[in-house]
Amino acid sequence: MKSLLTLLVCAFGLMAGQSRATLPPLAELEQRARASLAMRTLDAALEAETRRARLNRVGTGPRLYGAAGYANSDEIVDETRNRSFGKMSSEVGLRVPVLGSRTDIRASQLRTEIALQRRAVETELAKRDLIRRLRIAYAEQWAAQRVLALSQAYLQNELQVTEMLRLRAHAGLLLDSDRLEFLSGFELVRRDAARAELTIRQSHDTLGALVDGDLGSALSTSRQQPQSFTGQPCRSRFAAAAWLDSDPEIAFLNDQIAAFDGSPLSSRWSGINSELRVGYQLANETTTARSGNAAIVAWTFDVPLDLYSTRRMQSALASADAAHATLERDLRRVELNNELQGLLAREVELQQSLQFAKVRQRAAAEAVRERALRATRIAGDVQEQLQASHLAAYQAAKSLIDAERMQWIWFADWARFDTD
Repeated sequence: MKSLLTLLVCAFGLMAGQSRATLPPLAELEQRARASLAMRTLDAALEAETRRARLNRVGTGPRLYGAAGYANSDEIVDETRNRSFGKMSSEVGLRVPVLGSRTDIRASQLRTEIALQRRAVETELAKRDLIRRLRIAYAEQWAAQRVLALSQAYLQNELQVTEMLRLRAHAGLLLDSDRLEFLSGFELVRRDAARAELTIRQSHDTLGALVDGDLGSALSTSRQQPQSFTGQPCRSRFAAAAWLDSDPEIAFLNDQIAAFDGSPLSSRWSGINSELRVGYQLANETTTARSGNAAIVAWTFDVPLDLYSTRRMQSALASADAAHATLERDLRRVELNNELQGLLAREVELQQSLQFAKVRQRAAAEAVRERALRATRIAGDVQEQLQASHLAAYQAAKSLIDAERMQWIWFADWARFDTD
């Protein structure tokens, strides 16, 4: 019977060769994803919001106005006389919002700018999440391909092992319950293979969606594939205590706090709606053909009777907005710092898990070698022990693949803090 250990070792070599031919390097996929339809959609949505904000700013400053009309009048001259005449007039000029009206415009523009900045931050975080999803799909594909090759190698000896178990059970050397237990191992491996095939299909579709379509061209041309986890985030930028200030969320909240601290709502002119009008008027009496002109300078305003109460409420609102933004920033700083520290702490655990999986695999391989030697020299239940060691070696190899997969997942979570 061909050694299953040899098949498992060959499976890793076969899997590496297949991966080089079927899975492009992660860096290549990330480069494609950054220029993908999904990324361009996010950029286009932000650009539309930016242009909409610019459009809303148009027409909020000084405005040109004009008016023309005709009036037929019958005026009282004295107790005995009236004067009837027709009058045509036209006026052009400029209206300029001042005082509280100007303040309202600035407050509206500030709200629009804050909303636009928030949308820009959301866009940046959405882009980083796309890269995280890409890395996770890559990790799942990377691991599932290896599990599939491993399970296929294990199943190659199924017919020989099944026949050996039948003969030993028929000879009374093996209980039927033990025979079925051994056979269930092959069903376990078949289940793993089916799951791996499903994962390969699903992760392949995810990768394709994130890099604009089918991976066929990349799958057929790729020649470089890491055989183990190689992603390493840049930790140096997180050494300084002020690293959080450069995070897009924290930077936005800092800007928002500064904006609320200098809010136009706190202006002394707030609540006083006012307008300055400068114009020139022409008039012509149609009955006498006389004409005249006038230069106009006018200032209008309206003030609510509860102006001071309104001002107090607006000032309180600005202070509440600033306090809320400050608390939100402080909370996000704590959350992001905890998330980062958790990532750094996970690295140690993942490295230890990987080391344990490697030692366990070596121990399982040595157990298979030892039992294979004993099977050629010692009678008894050594064949059953050998088969049990084969299954243990398979499970140890699968655990090693999963340990490396978890390192890829860990690297994917770093995308939240990437600045590239």
